[in-house]
Amino acid sequence: MTAYDALGAARRRWYVVVGGLVAIAILCFGAQNSAGVYWTQVDVVFLIPQSARNPNSLEVTSQSLISTAGVVALRVNHGETASALSSSSVSLVGEGIRDGHSVRLPNAGGQWADNYTRPVLDVQVVGPSRDDVRAELDALLAQIQSTLDDLQISGGADEFNRITTQYAPSSPVISFIATQAKRAIVAIVLLGSLLTLAAVVLVDGVVGRRARRRAALAQPDDLIAHDRDLATLSGGA
Repeated sequence: MTAYDALGAARRRWYVVVGGLVAIAILCFGAQNSAGVYWTQVDVVFLIPQSARNPNSLEVTSQSLISTAGVVALRVNHGETASALSSSSVSLVGEGIRDGHSVRLPNAGGQWADNYTRPVLDVQVVGPSRDDVRAELDALLAQIQSTLDDLQISGGADEFNRITTQYAPSSPVISFIATQAKRAIVAIVLLGSLLTLAAVVLVDGVVGRRARRRAALAQPDDLIAHDRDLATLSGGA
């Protein structure tokens, strides 16, 4: 289809164009008036008990420690596994989430295999206000600690041989992330225009096919009427 054909379809199906423009305007208005969000991220590091053999817990990592972190994350998430991401550095804001939280065991693996190498839980919270984000983060950190304690108590671990946790950073930083209104509006206009044009072409094609089908079905009746007229003229002659 040429540009001339597309313009002709747009003139014939002007109501589709109007609907598309209204939708684009509404979305642009929403993007222009959308507020920013508050976001924070904390790493909960799982540490083995300190001992004469392991005086620095940060230097020792074991598969059992990683597994324990994974079990804690699974319980905190109520048995639901976190969604897979293309990169462990992707934030909740980058996923398009404006109000929510996540507790993930970072996955260093690729598309075909998981690879958990660190006993760390990535905790992120995003929300409309600083106070809401802080309260949600405190609740998640407390839940992680209580879940870890319950696991070790139920497993009969001695108090001096229990896994501990450490936060990085030790004092969470809550950041305000403003929306990119101009970029969003440009994207909405471009994508909306393409979708509107596609809808115009689709509707025009459907309506055109229906019109041709009706014309084809009506053609035999026209031929019968034409033959009848000829017969009448012949009889009259």
